Amino acid sequence: MPPHSQAPSEARTDCVGCSWTSREATGRTARTAAPGLRLCGSCRDRLILHITEAAHLYRECGEMLSCTTQLPFRERTSGGGAPTGIPFNEAAARIRADLLALLGSWASLVALERNAAAPPRDMEARAAFLKSQVEWLAAHQAAADVCQELAAAVVEARRVARPDAAPGRLHLGPCPEPRCAGELVATAHATLGESPDLVTCTAEERHCWPSRQWTLLVRRMAAARADEGGRQPERWLGVDHIARVFQVSTGTVYRLASEHGWGRCRRGGRTYYRESEVHSVFARRVERAGRG
Repeated sequence: MPPHSQAPSEARTDCVGCSWTSREATGRTARTAAPGLRLCGSCRDRLILHITEAAHLYRECGEMLSCTTQLPFRERTSGGGAPTGIPFNEAAARIRADLLALLGSWASLVALERNAAAPPRDMEARAAFLKSQVEWLAAHQAAADVCQELAAAVVEARRVARPDAAPGRLHLGPCPEPRCAGELVATAHATLGESPDLVTCTAEERHCWPSRQWTLLVRRMAAARADEGGRQPERWLGVDHIARVFQVSTGTVYRLASEHGWGRCRRGGRTYYRESEVHSVFARRVERAGRG
């Protein structure tokens, strides 16, 4: 029987993918799997995002292979002898090999069991193939395994590709409260699913907001600058910065950037997006959620 053709009595079961989200850690009950699947809708969508992000991280690690400004790296040696003098990021090379092999193994499983042609040995091709087969994978008896393996691989790849994405203070701009000279900052965490942090003012502790309201604060910040006759230069936000403040996955950031054509620039092998366009999209998402 094909994995997606479960008997009716088996259709309504607990999602097997929820164990690798933060839901279990916070004591919340696992969600019910979607009809005919072993994953709930959220875990199925997260699997798609992890496949997408794996392909992005593969490219990012590729850009780091000979970039002497990225850490950690060491000079490549042969047979334990003297350094060759060619900078080589071994961690990035290992991550690329691991990601390519992981997606390749799951693509081979799908091709074998579905009697389909396997994609070529190319990261983009393998990612596209797996995303086209997510419904089938979400119904497969190994659904939990593919979720766990992709999630773990993405977390490890992030550590190598984005070493500056550890928890830290994000500087958001001047406080919009009248006559306040403070700056808004947020302590962000790389792990999704944690309780949202506060955006706080460096000058007045009473000036604080949930970090998810940052996109609403931007309008007040812009209005305050206009009243003072000032104009702030265009700011550019990194992928992890956006993901951590708006409480979304980095895969979602890449998807929204592509869908809405955000202005972008490259610095040190990393992608940054125009802040005003990022806020515009997230403001509309907040408005739609409010109407819902």
